[in-house]
Amino acid sequence: MSWRDRVVSVVYGLVALAAVVLVIVLVGAAGSARGAGDLNAVAVPVGATLAPTPVPAAGAPAKGTAAKPTRSAPPSRRPAEAGRPKPFVQGFATGTRKPQPPVPSPTAKVTLPVSQDGCDHNYGDRDICVPVVFPQGVTDKCGWLRSHGYPPLKVVGRDVQRLDPDKDGTAC
Repeated sequence: MSWRDRVVSVVYGLVALAAVVLVIVLVGAAGSARGAGDLNAVAVPVGATLAPTPVPAAGAPAKGTAAKPTRSAPPSRRPAEAGRPKPFVQGFATGTRKPQPPVPSPTAKVTLPVSQDGCDHNYGDRDICVPVVFPQGVTDKCGWLRSHGYPPLKVVGRDVQRLDPDKDGTAC
């Protein structure tokens, strides 16, 4: 017998041995899953209940009245399952969440509270900052605005600084 024939026969032997071991493992796993490995295991239909076998009282039981063993349900494999909370499902997954309102465009008019950022937004548009408090010593607010390059401003809110004395809607 050549060395190649010996190697082939060893390989075939190892494959056969692995196949036998695999069959044993699979049969053992299938048997234990069905309870075949437990000699005391009793097949119980789903929903059946098992009750403990009554113990006869002191003395012999009555003739012809053999007590039938009753069965109770097998213990649950997951006793904590009853107390588990339901899984959280995102609102969009169930279709019950309302769509978000549209976001205003960046050029849309924005209403800002007066003096939130130190600017009086009653005048001009959102890009113009008329100071709520002018620098100390300024008596002519319109003159100060013109000297700092402010164009004539539209009054968009209330004229709280009285920059529109003629009430035509244009400050300074």
